[in-house]
Parts: sequence; C-alpha cells; structure tokens
Amino acid sequence: PDTRFALSATKLDKTYSSPTASLVLTDSSQLTSDSQHLEERAKVMEDAKSSASIAQGKTTTSARRFPQYLAAFTVSIGAFGQGTVLAWSSPAGLPLMDGAMGFPVDSEQLSWTGALMPLGALVVMAPMGWAIDRLGRKNTMLLLVVPFLVGWALIMWPTSGQMRANTTVSQVGMLYAGRFLTGMAGGAFSVSGPVYTAEIAQKEIRGLLGSFYQVLLTFGVLFTFAAGSVLSPFWLSTICAAVPVLFAATFVFMPETPVYFLRVTFYSNDQGERARQSLRWLRGPEVDLEPELQELQLAVDEERKNQASLRDAFKTLGAKKGLLVSAGLLVFQQLSGVNSATFYTTVIFKDAGSKMAPTQATIIIGAVQVVTTIVSCLVVDRLGRRILLLTSDLVMSLCMFALGAFFYLQHVGHDTSALTWLPVTSLSVFFVAYALGTVSDDPQNVFPFLDGLVGCLLLIMVCSAVVLKDIEVCSTARLAPMQPVVHACLNSFALPAPYTETLDTI
Repeated sequence: PDTRFALSATKLDKTYSSPTASLVLTDSSQLTSDSQHLEERAKVMEDAKSSASIAQGKTTTSARRFPQYLAAFTVSIGAFGQGTVLAWSSPAGLPLMDGAMGFPVDSEQLSWTGALMPLGALVVMAPMGWAIDRLGRKNTMLLLVVPFLVGWALIMWPTSGQMRANTTVSQVGMLYAGRFLTGMAGGAFSVSGPVYTAEIAQKEIRGLLGSFYQVLLTFGVLFTFAAGSVLSPFWLSTICAAVPVLFAATFVFMPETPVYFLRVTFYSNDQGERARQSLRWLRGPEVDLEPELQELQLAVDEERKNQASLRDAFKTLGAKKGLLVSAGLLVFQQLSGVNSATFYTTVIFKDAGSKMAPTQATIIIGAVQVVTTIVSCLVVDRLGRRILLLTSDLVMSLCMFALGAFFYLQHVGHDTSALTWLPVTSLSVFFVAYALGTVSDDPQNVFPFLDGLVGCLLLIMVCSAVVLKDIEVCSTARLAPMQPVVHACLNSFALPAPYTETLDTI
C-alpha cells in the first residue's frame, strides 16, 4: 500500500483517542497544524454522528464479531501455508541427504534449499505494495495460490521417483525452483495477510485478530514437523500443496476490505457503497455503519492530504532514525539464527548425536513454538514489550552460548555423549524466549510507514539467506550469542516505548 495507510489502519484507535497525534513525521509547526485539523474534523464527525442517530431514532447495536473472526482465521490459513514452507527442509533434509528419493543431495545443496526460500520472498517484497493497492488485498492473495501450487509441484516431481533416469542436476534444480517459488508466495503473504486483517478488524479486537497470523504460522511449522516424521518428502509436499487449495476454497467467500474501496480511484462512482457493503458483511446488517465509515474516510482523506514521495518522507530526522532502529531490530533478530534453527532442526539434532530421535526432538520444538506464541499474544501488552525483549535477548544469548559450546567441544573431538540432552534443551528454551520477546518486534511501532516495513522485510530475507547459506552449524552457534546482546543494547538505548508514548513523541 501507499506509504502511510498502515498506521491509519492499525493504529486508528490511538489516533482518535489522542487527537494531537500526527499521522506523518513533519516539523513541529506542521504537527501542530495537523493536530488542530484532526481535532476539528473529529469534533465535526462526532456532532454529525450524534445528530444522525437522534434524527433517525437509531439505537446503538454492537457489531457482530464472528464474521471478523472468520475472515481473520481464513486469511491466516495462508500463514499456515507459509509455516509449511518454512519447516519443509527440516524433516525432508535427512531423507534427501541419505539418497532415499533416488538422487543424492549434499550439504551444500541442502543449504541452498533453505537459503532460496527467503531469497524468493526478497524478490516479491517490493512489488507487493503496488499489487495489493491495484489488484486489491483479496485478489492478490488469491493469485498467490498459483506460485504456491507451481512451487510445490516442482518439489513433488523430483521427490516422486519419476525423474530417477535423469541427471541429478535437473532434479536438484527443480527443488531449487520449487523452494524459490514457494518462498515468493510465503513472503507475499507475510505482507498482504496482516494488512487485510488490520483493515477488517474493529479496533477493540484488532490485536487479537492480528495474533491469528503468527499462531497459525507456528501451527504450520508444527504440522510439517509432525507429518514429515512419518511421510516421505513427496507425500509431505503433496499435503503441503493442499493447504493453498484449502485457503483459496474458503477465502474466496470473504469480502474485500472497506479501506481498499475507500482508497482506490477506479471505483470513484460507487466506492462508498462498496465499502459499506463490505463493512455490513463484517459488522452485521443491524449496525449503524456511518460512524465507522466516516472515521475510515477521514483517515483516507488525511493520508491523501499529507501524501509525499518516499524521498521527501525520508528527509526528516525522525524517519531516518525510525528506519535505522526498525532495521536494526529485525536484522539482529535474523542473525540470532532463528530461521536456521527452524529450517535444519532435524539435521542439527542428528549432528548432535541426541539420544532422542531427531524427528521426535523436532516435533517437541514445534510444539514449544506453538504454545509460547499463544502465551506471548496473551501477555505481551500486559507485561510490556521492552521488558520482554530484553529478557528474551538475554535468554536467547545464553541458549546459543550453550549450544555453541556443545558443537565446539564436538568439533575439536571431545566426548559429548553425556551432554546429548543439551541441544534439545537449548533450542527449546531458545524458541520459548524468541516467541515471548523478539517475535513481538514490530517496525510499525517506531516507523509507521508500510514502505519502511517492506524495507525491513527485505533485510530479513537477505540476512536470513546469508545465515542459512554461508555459515556452518558450529560457526553459527558460536556467533549467535553475540547477536541478542547487541539486540538488547539497541532495545535499551534506541527503542521508544511505543505503547506508553504518543505517536508524535515517537
């Protein structure tokens, strides 16, 4: 979407509860002018709302929430599919390296199957803003089913045994292409899915509905770990390919967001009526929709009034600092090794010589991610993000230090048979800490432009690919403890308290 509406969609409740909050980062005089303008518009809107209710004799009716829960859950099926893409290389890695599919895959090639997924996401990030603005949030996500299915088909074909007469190069090449395409689809969902959820939700339940995406993503990881423990890579890929089909079959019945209809220009003749129909589906036919429509229209008008080029937006010191802090948070989040641990969990446990079967240990890690993500969604706003982030960073650092020490001792030839429990314990606690703290990093908390969010996601994909491709397990485990420490310092000295400060203060 166009630079600034992410803030309007996700923080609308805070904007109107504090009329002095500005929707853009400008100089102090412009902030004062915008604040007065917002205050005047809000008062006019409230007066109009009251007059309309009195004149028409309408009683206040609470909006229905089930349609919103249904739409948010349905779009989060795409997150479940993204989770299957993230986790696929972990259970499939050992059979592929053992040659069980009829062609050998060495460690170098397996590392590329992990690295190509975030690189695929990197390619699609930049055009996603244009796509969901021009094609619509709903239509864009439905179109993403195509690269999902093509990617899984390319993975399924070489693992089915039908290509055994051909060269290994072509088989591995199809794996690479499949991982790249599924990475594109998954990365695109990570932008469009949260935007859709934010734009359909009432402000009272926006945070709850937003948590559906992360929870379903971790369920997708757990499902893939569990299914991969009993299925071959071919049948695992087949089941994973069914997820985007299920998504398309259910999401096609969901409405487009009302915000999209108010923002687009090619529906200028009836955009208000289209937005009203969408909102009526989401809130119920007996609810007075005009107050919320006026709020949304006011936000869109303010966005258009303050619209500036990306180059102009970055001229302010606040915008530059916001991007630097956001990028720093997410870069160090990835350098902590979280994606490496997810992609290669089974291989890590096999190399560690754990007494527990690698597949069983991997399922435990997936279950831990699900439980702690749910807990994080329930407690993060009550305990405060900064405290959770600092605690998370320190615990993650200790866990990676313990894991790095284990692999270093193993690397130099020491007997580690008495410490085989350490990798499972370290990774379990690592994911608990990650889910409770670092996963709550949100670029919009300090840089509320979606272009900034997309830029940070680009950095995530680049850093993730570098860690996955170029650093060995032993080196990764030794380097990873330093990253949460730097991340903690950044949180302490550079991160504002986004839920205790006003937007113009941030």
